[in-house]
Amino acid sequence: MSRLLPDDKATQLLLAACLSIVFIFCISLIVEFKTRPAKNAFLAFAKGEFDVAAQHLNQSAAKGDSSSLTSLANLYRLGLGVPVDYLRSAQLYEQAARSGDTAAKINLGHMYRLGLGVQKDGHLAYAWYNLARHEGEQSGQLYMSELLAELEVRGHYVPEIKKKFATLNNMPPVSEQLTEEQAARLTLP
Repeated sequence: MSRLLPDDKATQLLLAACLSIVFIFCISLIVEFKTRPAKNAFLAFAKGEFDVAAQHLNQSAAKGDSSSLTSLANLYRLGLGVPVDYLRSAQLYEQAARSGDTAAKINLGHMYRLGLGVQKDGHLAYAWYNLARHEGEQSGQLYMSELLAELEVRGHYVPEIKKKFATLNNMPPVSEQLTEEQAARLTLP
């Protein structure tokens, strides 16, 4: 009998994150029927018209709708209807996270944990997971525990994590953290 899941922990985490992203995307669109673009995006997504969904999400995100920002970030992360662009995805997650979207905080934590679109940083991943956990997101605790175990195995110290967490609220946006050269390397062609 063949294995359904890969043996590699990072691949399993990425697979689980992708599946949760699609689930969160669908739920977030159902909840956000307040705006017409979000409703149209949900209908387009349900039909598999991801490019149309991205257009509607762009309209809704331009109005500052944090759920639409998160959903649009999901599309960029997965390459559904738009080219895969991890840097753009991280920027959208950050914008939504700073607007209070808990799912965006978890996803931004994943981006830092895996180094997708941002410089890999387990400390910032932990901080974003912790913010989501404080807002009632149960998976935040799970991801924090996994990440702490990984960091301790690699010889990182927990006090460093607390120090980075203290500076999170004063952190510049993702786009200001990277040089143009770094951004070019992190964005797929």
